[in-house]
Amino acid sequence: MNKFGSCPFATAQKLIAGKWAILIMRTLAAGARRFGEIQKEVGATQATLATQLKTLEYEGLLTRTAFPEVPPRVEYELTPIGYAFTPRPRLH
Repeated sequence: MNKFGSCPFATAQKLIAGKWAILIMRTLAAGARRFGEIQKEVGATQATLATQLKTLEYEGLLTRTAFPEVPPRVEYELTPIGYAFTPRPRLH
């Protein structure tokens, strides 16, 4: 049993409950993005986006990679669990 209970639908709902979570995950489904790229695509404020990214990272849906460069570069990318929430084409 996970921390949300035994229902997989309840677990999924809790993980992506943030207002911006689905839009962020949709953006990252196309590949790794920097903070500014995500913000431009999603339209959330800096504070809101930062909070939502931290939450999604904590829940294991995305990773944050900081590169040791000047100026600093940070990229966000979906984890395999995060990709599990993205739509896939249906084969008929």
